[in-house]
Amino acid sequence: MAPYVSAHAGLYPTALRDANGMWIATNLYFLTPGYNTNLVKPADVPKTLDDLLDPRWKGKIVWSNARSAGRPIFVGSVLRHLGEDKGMAWLEKFSRQQVVNAYITARAVLDQVIAGEYPLALAIFNHHAVLSAQKGAPVDWIKLNPIAAPMQVTSLVKNCAHPNAGKLLIDFIASEQGQKVLAGADYLPAMPSVEAKTPSLKPEKGDFTPLYFPPDVLGRDGDRWDQLYKTLFR
Repeated sequence: MAPYVSAHAGLYPTALRDANGMWIATNLYFLTPGYNTNLVKPADVPKTLDDLLDPRWKGKIVWSNARSAGRPIFVGSVLRHLGEDKGMAWLEKFSRQQVVNAYITARAVLDQVIAGEYPLALAIFNHHAVLSAQKGAPVDWIKLNPIAAPMQVTSLVKNCAHPNAGKLLIDFIASEQGQKVLAGADYLPAMPSVEAKTPSLKPEKGDFTPLYFPPDVLGRDGDRWDQLYKTLFR
């Protein structure tokens, strides 16, 4: 990659852009639990990590086995949120909950919850729950901390054939106009001032604090977190 600082970079918090201009976030994903509203009563919806340790959920929580669907990020979010020692202690307890590994995407996992095969899923994309609920599905997402926030980013390729064209594209995607295009396609735009179609899906209007996972953090720790997942949950 080649460094390039977009003219719009100042409109983004430092967590959503590389200080040296190697990348800037385009859209965000918030990984949260999702649940079937017909199967889980409002009073029983888990609100904390420790609520997930309740015996009622043993064997009834499902998540995707695909690495790209967030399994290492969930492990990493617990460790970053609680600290290594307390985080590992919690993960070891949670591993005894017999979480179901589904060999499908996170979107398909949510569909299984909607169909009533499981009452609760982990590490689903919160906007998928909203899109399905808007079509009448019995599903909702939970603001349960930590809310992991991986991101899609854009970068300029080093020694590319048309670097100026690449810079113009980055500028457009990072601009308010480009971010509104993403919002219109039901993505969650990274620019804080641009709302999603459903504003509460983003922290600015949703009253939650995300734990961002920029590319350098995933590159540094992702393999270790994935190995912990394999050790504890497979």
